[in-house]
Amino acid sequence: MDNIDHRQLPSAAWDSHVHVFDPANYPYSPSRAYTPEPATFASRLGFNRNLTAHNTSTNIVLVQPSPYGTDNSAIEDLPRKHIAYGDNHKQDLRGTVVFTTDNVSEQQVSTWNALRVNTESGGNATDGYTELIRTIRKTAEKGQESQELGMPAVYWRRGLGSGEDPLTQPGFSTLLRLAKTGKVFIKISGFYRSSKLTSGGYDDLEPIVKKFVEEMLEQLIWGSAWPHTGSGTNRTEAKKYTPEKFRVVDDAAVLQNIKT
Repeated sequence: MDNIDHRQLPSAAWDSHVHVFDPANYPYSPSRAYTPEPATFASRLGFNRNLTAHNTSTNIVLVQPSPYGTDNSAIEDLPRKHIAYGDNHKQDLRGTVVFTTDNVSEQQVSTWNALRVNTESGGNATDGYTELIRTIRKTAEKGQESQELGMPAVYWRRGLGSGEDPLTQPGFSTLLRLAKTGKVFIKISGFYRSSKLTSGGYDDLEPIVKKFVEEMLEQLIWGSAWPHTGSGTNRTEAKKYTPEKFRVVDDAAVLQNIKT
C-alpha cells in the first residue's frame, strides 16, 4: 500500500472552474434567475487547503456565473488585483467571461482568451451546440485579430451522464472523437449535476471518467465548481431574489475517486 493521499492535489494544480459571488462589491444583474449567497474571493483562498499538497492554494480560473449576466467587472477586476496571490504569492489567477456579441468591442475581444457559453444556468436553456457555433462566428466577426485567436473548446457537464450504460449516451462517441483532435478539452467537474447519487464521490460516473482517462488523458482538466450552486429545480420567479444556499459536497471524496 502506498502512502499517497489521493485527496490531495499537486501544489501547482489548476482549479479550472471557480465562481465568486460578491454582491457587496459587484452587484448582481437585476434580471438574474437566482440569488446565491456571498462567496467572496477571500473565502475562496481558504477553500480546499486540506485538498492540496503542503496546504497551499491552487492556481484558479474564475468563471463568470449567470447571476452577473454579462457584467464581467469581477472577472476582469480580480485578476488585476491579485496578479500573484496565495501563500507564497506564486499562484496564478485567470478569468473566463460571458458576453453578448451585440455589445462587445473588437478591443475587448482581443484582450480575452476565454469565453463562456452558458446554455442552462440563466433559466433560458438552448441547444448548446447551436449557441456555441453562433457565438464563435459572431465573435470572429468583431475583427481580424479575434478571428485568429484560435480558441480551443472546453466541454463541461454535457460530457457526463449516468444511466444503464452511460458510455452509449447520445453524443458520447462524438465527444471522444473531438477531444482526440487536440482542440477540445473535457472539464471533469460538477459531478453532482450528472450523477443519480446525492452524496459521496458519485461512483456511478466512474465508467465515464475511466473512459476519458483511457482515451484522451491529455485533454482532461479539473474544476472544483466551488461554491457548488444549486440545481435550479426549485427556483421560481417569486424566490429569485431570496439568497440561495450552496450544496454540501464532499470534495475530498470526489478527488479521491478521480485520482484512483
